[in-house]
Amino acid sequence: MWATKRPGPPAGGPQKKLVIKGLRCIPTLPETYKEGTIARLKNAVQAIQDAQPTPQGLEELYRDCESLCLHKFGSDVYEMLQNQLELYVRKQLLEINSQPSNPLANASVLEQTRQFWTSYVQQLGVIRCVFLYLDRTYVLQTNGVASLWAMGLGAVRKYLVETDMKTRLIWLVIGEVTKERNGKETDRAMLATLVNMFTELNIYTAFFLPTLIESTADYYQKESRRMVGSLVSVAASEHARAQLTGDSMDAPLYLRHVVRRLKEETDRVGSYLNAESKPALLATVQAEL
Repeated sequence: MWATKRPGPPAGGPQKKLVIKGLRCIPTLPETYKEGTIARLKNAVQAIQDAQPTPQGLEELYRDCESLCLHKFGSDVYEMLQNQLELYVRKQLLEINSQPSNPLANASVLEQTRQFWTSYVQQLGVIRCVFLYLDRTYVLQTNGVASLWAMGLGAVRKYLVETDMKTRLIWLVIGEVTKERNGKETDRAMLATLVNMFTELNIYTAFFLPTLIESTADYYQKESRRMVGSLVSVAASEHARAQLTGDSMDAPLYLRHVVRRLKEETDRVGSYLNAESKPALLATVQAEL
């Protein structure tokens, strides 16, 4: 049988063991690290909101947010961001809503609100990119904490619902709808943006739509009374029919008017109102006319 041979000692003498000693002290963060980094992120958020270049690049800001989250400061970052968004929203919307209630100012309120919403959504997208690590770690791992996007929208909804601006905007938009029903031109692109804002903020179904249906019923009820009072029988004499005024009509003409109104409301839904409005709107028109 083959004999096994134990390996001899390595050449040059016995091998030394590697000993790893514990660190004499645990590394600590600088005392001003958290405050300084959060302040840097806050300044960046303010720059984004003011449409100005950020002091640092977006990638560097992302790393700052990531580092804070890794050091368990996610809640502090989230709180800073929430406060900053709410302060910005309050300042912008308060300035818009402080305008007096008159036709010229009301038109300005609608247009400025449209501009605010368009800009705010873009800002929120950039801010979310900077704080994406926060959104995917602290937010997901913490119960009851809204995503950054939901938190940003919540800041706008909170201000509108807690003040009279929600009601003012709803009636101003409905006023534009009424103006269009009366044959006047409206800015449909602006109305579409505002309706989208109502939808994103969960204001459309809960607040706007019931008010819209109520105002629609009132509008067509008045129109129906006015038009039915001017109806002339189809069997009326030629002389009587010749005496018709511009406001008078017979039954076939009235029915054509009802069909036209239904088409107008359908077109209105396709242009700027939510699709969920269509059944209730058409049913209201049919019921009142």
